[in-house]
Amino acid sequence: MQKMKVALFIDGKEKAFYSPSFISGRIGREGADLEEKYLRSQQIDFEETQTEVLDILIDFVCRGFGNQFTTDEFLDGIDTRFMYKTIASFFKYITTGVVEAIGANESEEDIDPNE
Repeated sequence: MQKMKVALFIDGKEKAFYSPSFISGRIGREGADLEEKYLRSQQIDFEETQTEVLDILIDFVCRGFGNQFTTDEFLDGIDTRFMYKTIASFFKYITTGVVEAIGANESEEDIDPNE
């Protein structure tokens, strides 16, 4: 199965992180709950603020990537123009296995060197 790549700038350098070979069903189940509550809902009045919802979703992405990076590393290292698309792409990835290119054309550098 293809792996999803997230590129973050950490200590001034771009670092690539790849989704783990195994993502538990528990992550998938939690993703379904989060997607239903925050992403598909027509409801606008959440109990949480928009930044709290964003923090919840980013924490979920970090855990889905096996905590290879922290929420702070994600927030400080991702280009804001790709942040929301990266979060949405992760939800699509865990439900369909389809990887979407985000922010750059796929190249040989996008292949996980650990594979």
